[in-house]
Amino acid sequence: MKERDRNDIAMWACLCHFSALLGLIWWMPMSTIWIPFGHLVGPLVVWLLKRKESAFIDEAGRESLNFQLTMTLYGAVFGLAFMGGIGKFVVMALVAVDSLLVVQAGMAASRSKAYRYPLIFRRML
Repeated sequence: MKERDRNDIAMWACLCHFSALLGLIWWMPMSTIWIPFGHLVGPLVVWLLKRKESAFIDEAGRESLNFQLTMTLYGAVFGLAFMGGIGKFVVMALVAVDSLLVVQAGMAASRSKAYRYPLIFRRML
């Protein structure tokens, strides 16, 4: 495989992860609350456009989407369970952990290394 092709694959795999950071800036208003959804749309779009070009991009996109869906579920559960003062801090902590892990995953992908997110419920075979 050519060096340029490897670099392109690594770049798209990075975008599968880094595009989740759109959730920090892209929020959707729902009545009185704002719900982040950029963290799902970014990785989904990149993965749908590029998944057939490389198994590495496909794996990175699936891993990123699975993690973002898991974090969305955690945020909804913790936000509802701890409504009020502490709920905001729990959700903010989740956002911080999410962002940190996304950066780690993106950096691994930039080195053409697969990254397995923690905190995901995985199917046991």
